[in-house]
Amino acid sequence: MGTPQSVQVNRKTWSDWTYSDGYIKIYNLSSYVIISWAAPPAQEEPQPQQYISIFSMGVGVADLGRIEPDSTVNFTIPIHCNQTAKIVNVEFQLKSEWFTILDKLPFDITKGNSTLKVQLKTPANVQGVYSIPVSITGMIEGTSLTANSYVKFTVETARETGVLEQFLGYLGDPLVIFLILVTVLIVAASRRRR
Repeated sequence: MGTPQSVQVNRKTWSDWTYSDGYIKIYNLSSYVIISWAAPPAQEEPQPQQYISIFSMGVGVADLGRIEPDSTVNFTIPIHCNQTAKIVNVEFQLKSEWFTILDKLPFDITKGNSTLKVQLKTPANVQGVYSIPVSITGMIEGTSLTANSYVKFTVETARETGVLEQFLGYLGDPLVIFLILVTVLIVAASRRRR
């Protein structure tokens, strides 16, 4: 153990003592004694380095454009994750009965960009502009993270167009205008030759 660091008698440091050959000799003692040795520094075991794992996940907007009532549309929701994770829950906040998740939950997504396959079935009696919030929950090593986004679409019936509206629509096409001009020029040139 080596030489003691200090000797105390009645809670006071005692200075009249010697140490030799592993024995402590205390002089002029008539009371309770505490002997303390300096503890050798403990060998610290190397601790493995600890890393903080940051899990991030983002969900993109699914823009479906125009949809007719009483129709079925399959689409994907883009998901970006910085690690391989499991998607454990998908929840549409409104009109959830219109949506069906085509991927079986839970399913794995890889690091980077992935997609979630979904089906939308609109009822026959609806019209309007919709922006449906969606929450997607991913999990990695016991840590869960929920990302929010939305699916947007417009439900409207196809308009009936008349012959005049169709003709005016064709006039907006540059190729049709070019063909009409070429035809007029050819007719005008052929009349001048006569």
